[in-house]
Amino acid sequence: MNNTINKSTNFRAKTIINTNSNSLNKEQIKTLTKMGEKIGLPSDTIKFSLMQNEGNNKLLTVSHHAKFNDGRHSLEAHQSKNVLVEKFNPFEYIKSKMDSLKKMYEQTFS
Repeated sequence: MNNTINKSTNFRAKTIINTNSNSLNKEQIKTLTKMGEKIGLPSDTIKFSLMQNEGNNKLLTVSHHAKFNDGRHSLEAHQSKNVLVEKFNPFEYIKSKMDSLKKMYEQTFS
Protein backbone atom coordinates (compact mmCIF):
# COMPACT_ATOMS: atom_id res chain seq x y z
CA MET A 1 0.00 0.00 0.00
CA ASN A 2 1.42 3.39 -0.95
CA ASN A 3 -0.17 6.34 0.82
CA THR A 4 0.99 9.68 -0.53
CA ILE A 5 -0.58 13.03 0.20
CA ASN A 6 0.68 16.10 -1.64
CA LYS A 7 -0.80 19.52 -1.00
CA SER A 8 -0.82 22.56 -3.22
CA THR A 9 1.28 25.64 -2.60
CA ASN A 10 -1.68 27.34 -0.92
CA PHE A 11 -0.07 25.95 2.20
CA ARG A 12 3.51 26.20 3.35
CA ALA A 13 5.96 23.29 3.23
CA LYS A 14 4.99 20.59 0.78
CA THR A 15 4.62 17.55 3.01
CA ILE A 16 4.85 14.01 1.66
CA ILE A 17 4.38 10.82 3.69
CA ASN A 18 5.03 7.50 1.93
CA THR A 19 4.45 4.08 3.40
CA ASN A 20 4.30 0.57 1.94
CA SER A 21 2.76 -0.86 5.10
CA ASN A 22 -0.37 -0.22 7.14
CA SER A 23 1.62 1.61 9.81
CA LEU A 24 -0.45 4.80 9.40
CA ASN A 25 -4.10 5.21 8.54
CA LYS A 26 -5.42 7.97 6.26
CA GLU A 27 -6.55 10.15 9.17
CA GLN A 28 -3.10 9.98 10.80
CA ILE A 29 -1.42 10.86 7.48
CA LYS A 30 -3.79 13.80 7.10
CA THR A 31 -3.03 15.06 10.64
CA LEU A 32 0.73 14.77 10.14
CA THR A 33 0.55 16.43 6.73
CA LYS A 34 -1.30 19.39 8.23
CA MET A 35 1.44 19.71 10.86
CA GLY A 36 4.05 19.94 8.10
CA GLU A 37 2.02 22.52 6.22
CA LYS A 38 2.38 24.88 9.17
CA ILE A 39 6.18 24.95 8.79
CA GLY A 40 8.20 26.94 6.28
CA LEU A 41 7.40 28.38 2.87
CA PRO A 42 5.59 26.89 -0.14
CA SER A 43 8.96 26.10 -1.76
CA ASP A 44 10.06 24.01 1.25
CA THR A 45 9.63 20.24 1.50
CA ILE A 46 9.23 17.70 4.27
CA LYS A 47 9.28 14.01 3.34
CA PHE A 48 8.74 11.01 5.60
CA SER A 49 9.06 7.43 4.49
CA LEU A 50 8.03 4.26 6.35
CA MET A 51 9.06 1.17 4.43
CA GLN A 52 8.69 -2.46 5.47
CA ASN A 53 11.96 -4.33 4.92
CA GLU A 54 11.57 -6.93 2.18
CA GLY A 55 13.81 -9.47 3.88
CA ASN A 56 12.53 -8.98 7.41
CA ASN A 57 8.90 -7.99 8.00
CA LYS A 58 9.68 -7.28 11.67
CA LEU A 59 11.79 -4.26 10.67
CA LEU A 60 10.61 -0.91 9.39
CA THR A 61 12.95 1.61 7.78
CA VAL A 62 11.96 5.10 8.87
CA SER A 63 13.47 8.16 7.23
CA HIS A 64 12.82 11.84 6.83
CA HIS A 65 14.29 14.65 4.79
CA ALA A 66 13.36 18.29 5.25
CA LYS A 67 14.65 21.17 3.15
CA PHE A 68 13.96 24.81 3.98
CA ASN A 69 15.20 27.95 2.25
CA ASP A 70 14.09 31.56 2.77
CA GLY A 71 16.44 33.11 0.21
CA ARG A 72 19.01 34.11 2.85
CA HIS A 73 19.42 30.91 4.82
CA SER A 74 18.93 27.26 4.06
CA LEU A 75 18.45 24.30 6.35
CA GLU A 76 18.36 20.58 5.65
CA ALA A 77 17.67 17.81 8.11
CA HIS A 78 17.60 14.09 7.43
CA GLN A 79 17.69 10.82 9.30
CA SER A 80 17.15 7.17 8.52
CA LYS A 81 16.96 4.21 10.87
CA ASN A 82 15.59 0.69 11.21
CA VAL A 83 13.13 0.01 14.01
CA LEU A 84 11.28 -3.04 15.27
CA VAL A 85 7.67 -2.85 14.10
CA GLU A 86 6.25 -4.15 17.38
CA LYS A 87 8.04 -1.52 19.50
CA PHE A 88 7.47 1.49 17.25
CA ASN A 89 4.62 4.00 17.07
CA PRO A 90 4.96 5.70 13.65
CA PHE A 91 2.37 8.38 14.35
CA GLU A 92 4.01 9.53 17.59
CA TYR A 93 7.48 9.35 16.04
CA ILE A 94 6.59 11.53 13.04
CA LYS A 95 4.60 13.91 15.26
CA SER A 96 7.67 14.35 17.49
CA LYS A 97 9.94 14.87 14.45
CA MET A 98 7.53 17.49 13.06
CA ASP A 99 7.70 19.37 16.37
CA SER A 100 11.51 19.23 16.23
CA LEU A 101 11.56 20.46 12.63
CA LYS A 102 9.26 23.33 13.52
CA LYS A 103 11.55 24.39 16.40
CA MET A 104 14.64 24.14 14.17
CA TYR A 105 12.91 26.20 11.51
CA GLU A 106 11.85 28.89 13.96
CA GLN A 107 15.34 29.11 15.49
CA THR A 108 17.02 29.33 12.08
CA PHE A 109 14.65 31.69 10.29
CA SER A 110 13.44 34.02 13.06
